[in-house]
This record gives sequence, structure tokens and C-alpha cells, in this order.
Amino acid sequence: MHFCRRRITPSPSPSAASTSGTEPPPFCPDYFRWIHEDLRPWNPTGITRKMVESARQFAAFRLLVIGGRVYVDQYHRVFQTRDLFTLWGFVQLATRYPGRLPDLDLMFNCEDMPTVKADDYNTSHPPPPLFRYCKDDSTVDIVFPDWSFWGCNFLDDRYKIFVEGRAWSVSSKYILACDSPALFVTTHFHDFLTRGLMPGRHYWPIGEDNQCRSIKFAVDWGNKHQEKVQAMGKEGSSFILEEVKMEFVYQYMLHLLTEYAKLLRYEPTLPENATELCLESLACGEEGRVREFLMQAMVKWTSDSEPCTLPPPYSPGALEQLRSRKADAIKQVQEWEQEA
Repeated sequence: MHFCRRRITPSPSPSAASTSGTEPPPFCPDYFRWIHEDLRPWNPTGITRKMVESARQFAAFRLLVIGGRVYVDQYHRVFQTRDLFTLWGFVQLATRYPGRLPDLDLMFNCEDMPTVKADDYNTSHPPPPLFRYCKDDSTVDIVFPDWSFWGCNFLDDRYKIFVEGRAWSVSSKYILACDSPALFVTTHFHDFLTRGLMPGRHYWPIGEDNQCRSIKFAVDWGNKHQEKVQAMGKEGSSFILEEVKMEFVYQYMLHLLTEYAKLLRYEPTLPENATELCLESLACGEEGRVREFLMQAMVKWTSDSEPCTLPPPYSPGALEQLRSRKADAIKQVQEWEQEA
């Protein structure tokens, strides 16, 4: 087992205000409420070691936190550097919030397609808890920020079109961040942040059945309502730059892992092949652009304030109302298009 050298702890944030007295920090952005929904399948039973280990067949690595130190048991390498940057994110989180991560044990899949089908499991046969970057309405994978948060660039064009590939794509957040109106072809997959988007406010929905016609209508409508589409572009970019800034990404990770750890019904122990993760073990063997991105994404200071307050779960009625609002917004655009 490789033990990392303890490096000098980053300085406290020069701008963060410490929480004083008994007043709690402000609530996190509303999309944090989906943490409760993602973990809901295990609320009745908790999570046992057997459940976690049953997810190994799908996982690229097993990640553990024990006594504030981060360990990995790597099963196989994945496409490009997804696993490297994801693990780097865990290390940065532990650096930003030293001593705040609870002991935990999880399996992580770095592929595109969600795996754990809800219909295959029930309360007497709970699903394996598996972390990954996206899910759809039929799966219960636990959604975690994707690897690209630790290195990518923004763009600038009049319109941006987002189309899913084989599954979800990391590009949605970069398209939204451009200040340009974003056209989203009907999406079936969700990452941790896109569930906070509202069609008609943050982006213009495009039907997947007749995309060319829908895109032409969107552009024509935008040419006639330039102030409205410019406002939509601003709403989309504001959502990404203000509500999904790295401060909130780390806080989402912290809250998700904390809530997940509460469900564990056992004390995590190190697998035989686990190695400790730290800056040296991850970065020293890398070079070129990969090393450049790693260094750019390195946490420069620890947080000396409490994270935002996790909002409560959605009530069944509130969740249904949210889904109805989204469906109604899409339906409105479809009706405009049919009338054109």
C-alpha cells in the first residue's frame, strides 16, 4: 500500500466569511434537492457492504475515505482520462474540506450509459449503489459531477445547439455558459446539474422528431424576439456561472457523500489492493496537457466556512409540480411551432 506524504495544508480562503453564532449558512441551489431523490432507493434499508460489493461488476474503481484519507482500488482504466480527473476531484474535495469527509465506501462507473435499472429491484432486493455521471428516468445510478469540471474552456456564438450522443454529454454546461441562447434537442439523460434547468427559461427545447424544422422555428422566433432570447442566454449562463461555480460543485460533492455515508450500515475497511490517493500519487506520472489541467484545478485554499445548507427533499406533490412545469413549458413551444 502506498502512503502519501502529508503536504502543507492550503491557506484558508481569503474571501470566505466564517459562519458565526447559530445562524445557518444560506440554502444551496435548488438542484441540490435531487441528492435526496438519488439516495431514496436505499432509505428503507440502508446500504450494506454486500450491496456495495455487488456493484463491483459495473465499477471502474472503488473509492474509500477512512479517517479523512482517500483510497482507491482500481479495477480497470477507462476511456481517456475520466478516472484520473474524477479521482483528482475527490482529492481536491478532501483538500478543500479537510476532516469533513465521513468514512465511506463506494463504487464508481466512468462510462456514459446508466446501468442500474429501477425495475430490476425492490425493497426486498435493493439495487447496488453505483456512482456515475448521469442517469435517466428508468435508472437509479447515483449522479456525481463529471471529470470535465477539472479542466475545459467556454465558447461564444450566437446560438448553441446541444444534442445528446450515446448518452448524456459534458458539453451541456459549456454550451449554457456562453451567454448565447442554447437550443436543447429533447434530452433523456440527466447529470447532477441539468435537473435544475427549466425549458423556456434557461434554454429553448427542440423536438427530436423533426429537428430541422424545430431549429428553424427557434431561430425565426429568436429573430423576432431578440430581447427574450438574449435574456434566455443570460439566464442559462448565469445558472452555470453562479449556481454551478466550483464552490457549489465541491459543496454538492460534500453533501452527496455525507448523505450517502449516513446510509452505510457497516464500518468501511481497506481492500487488500487499495492505495492512498494524494497529489503526488495522481499527478507525478502525468505530463503535457493532462498535467496542466491537473495543476490548474488544484485547490489553492481550504474552506474556513460551513458549506451551504442542504435543502429538504421534494415532497411528492412538489416534485410532480416541477415535472409538470417543465412538460408544460415544452408543450407551449411545440404549440407555437405547430401554429407557425
